[in-house]
Amino acid sequence: MTSIDWIRKRPVAHRGLHDLNKERWENTLSAFEAAVKAGFAIECDVHLTRDGGVVVFHDDELKRLAGCEGYISDLTLAEATALKIGGTADHVPTLRQMLDLVDGRVPLVIELKGIEGKDDGLVAAVAIELASYKGEAAIMS
Repeated sequence: MTSIDWIRKRPVAHRGLHDLNKERWENTLSAFEAAVKAGFAIECDVHLTRDGGVVVFHDDELKRLAGCEGYISDLTLAEATALKIGGTADHVPTLRQMLDLVDGRVPLVIELKGIEGKDDGLVAAVAIELASYKGEAAIMS
């Protein structure tokens, strides 16, 4: 196990550096890019889709962020990533898209989310995504 002292060295942008005044919603690639530009570490939330994909999304329910009824865990990866967030051009990103965007430039804190009985495999899926990631990252639940 390695040290996570890096977590105290800079501010952490919770769900990215989001700002609704700039139409930059939480847990979007726009919010993550803004956090990277500010030099902030990033906390994000991940869910497992019905077909085993890992998406970056905070809520179990879709209503607040995507404006539709249902649960993120009931969607396929393709259905989830097609959803627009807050009526903006930003879509629900995959964890891989987020990792590729950040590319080790700032540390990450990844929070595992889920609905009991629908999140089997989330830990393994995130571990697979992080196995080749070269940046600093921590997982929490």
